[in-house]
Amino acid sequence: MAERWRARVMEAERAEYGAGFLGAVFQLMAEKRLPTQTSRQIVRVGKGAALVAATTVALMTLIAVLLFVALLVLIF
Repeated sequence: MAERWRARVMEAERAEYGAGFLGAVFQLMAEKRLPTQTSRQIVRVGKGAALVAATTVALMTLIAVLLFVALLVLIF
């Protein structure tokens, strides 16, 4: 039901302001918010970016630990 409502809202926004970049600009100027579809895409991209950042931090930590262990093995 929520998905159908979201689809109706997106269709109403497109009908009112138009599709594409220009429609998003018009809606931003009129309502001070981005279209629903654009907002949802930003959230999706943000979640993906957070996953990539967390994976990068974990990988860098693993590499640092491995280098530290290798250094200890060489010293002792």
